[in-house]
Amino acid sequence: MGWATNRMESIVDQFERWSLAQNSTRVLRDGQEQFTLTATCRDDLGPWLVGVLNEREKSREIIRRVLESSDKGYLRGLYGPLHWAMMQILAAEEIGRPGLASPVVRAEAHSDDRLFEVSFIANEWMTDASDEALLELAGAGWAGCEEADSVALSAESAGHGGIGALLDYVRRTKDRINPIGFECSVDQSDAMAWLCQHRPEMFRRIQEMSMA
Repeated sequence: MGWATNRMESIVDQFERWSLAQNSTRVLRDGQEQFTLTATCRDDLGPWLVGVLNEREKSREIIRRVLESSDKGYLRGLYGPLHWAMMQILAAEEIGRPGLASPVVRAEAHSDDRLFEVSFIANEWMTDASDEALLELAGAGWAGCEEADSVALSAESAGHGGIGALLDYVRRTKDRINPIGFECSVDQSDAMAWLCQHRPEMFRRIQEMSMA
């Protein structure tokens, strides 16, 4: 038992990923600044905060390794609610880092006849989008292009009921003499705020493109 305990400690000690800078004003993850602490709280709360963040890192790593062992057949009997709960923990946002669901990127889609007008969140599309797709969407003014349509299709695939109803309505008219189309738009300020936080290189490229 002592060997197993020491082995586990040696494993989790690899994941002291959070630390304080020498002046204790900056919180680092893998040596890179994540956020700063105000003078009023850094002395008391800084070490505590770093400890909490590292404990979360260790817990996530232990769960990840348990799931991998189960997948490889080393561990048997891990199924049902326990397996699901462990997967949810790994899927959750990391404390101390901005999650991909923030800031929110709002989007809107409507049928050409305005019978359907649906608002939704486009963060999942933003997360998965290629650089080329983002550049095309931004170049088109964040609306009215093939990539804008793909934002709505992505929401439909993710199970958004309102978007699903809109697109089903549009598809039902495709054989008419005058078929009804749809248009989707992404809020530019929301999208740029998201890119600035999560994909800063793309943020800079789109800014430069807009100023050219």
